Amino acid sequence: MPVRSLPDATLAAIGKEVSQQAIELVAHRPEPWAQPTDCFRNVARKIAESGGSAQCGYTFHHRFAQKIEGLPLYIYLTHHAVWVSPEGDRVDVTPYPDPRHAPLDHSKKIKFLPDDTADPIVVRGQPIPLPLRFFAVDDNPELKAYVAELNRKEQEACRNLASQA
Repeated sequence: MPVRSLPDATLAAIGKEVSQQAIELVAHRPEPWAQPTDCFRNVARKIAESGGSAQCGYTFHHRFAQKIEGLPLYIYLTHHAVWVSPEGDRVDVTPYPDPRHAPLDHSKKIKFLPDDTADPIVVRGQPIPLPLRFFAVDDNPELKAYVAELNRKEQEACRNLASQA
């Protein structure tokens, strides 16, 4: 799915609504044993094998609002974890075999928004990601309403899941 070019300033403005930390480019080197959509356990295993630590934050993704005329673009942020090597290098060890679910990247590096306050929720001993965060890229009122509804539904689903803790 091709994406129109998004200015760094647009992503930075979205990032500031979520975290006070700056967007970084993080190397994407998936481990052969790592599982898609399981970043928290992937990073925990990498730490057990190689030392280092985890950095939680968010990856940037995009979609087109298929039901809105003109297919306007929106951005969403996915709660994510990357491995921090003992030397301090940040590496995304999680694979993205389906390109539709891959984060926005820049020449083999992903755009990652660190957030030291973004620890996952633990439900029955399993890490559960924080809610997705959706953002309209332009001022289309229909898109803004659509994105607001996506955020409402996501928050509700995550509250229901967290209540099972």
